[in-house]
Amino acid sequence: RGPINWPARSPDLNPLNFYLWRHLKSLVYKHFSRTIRELEENIRAEIRRLGPETLRTVMENAVERACMCEKGSGGHLRDVIFHRYY
Repeated sequence: RGPINWPARSPDLNPLNFYLWRHLKSLVYKHFSRTIRELEENIRAEIRRLGPETLRTVMENAVERACMCEKGSGGHLRDVIFHRYY
């Protein structure tokens, strides 16, 4: 098959990177964890609270980002506004 060209800003195309990790971190660290086990429990609890509508919106945005990347010939995605996902 040969080499695969990958966009310069591939984190922009990964929903976990452009949204989920930052969002979960902001939710998890609202609660103080005394132990690693408590931290893990807080992470799991916040993941369970993510609703299907939130996840659907994130995935729809991933498609939009892929289209933006294609139009930009794989270059940087400029002026991406994140506030609409909160």
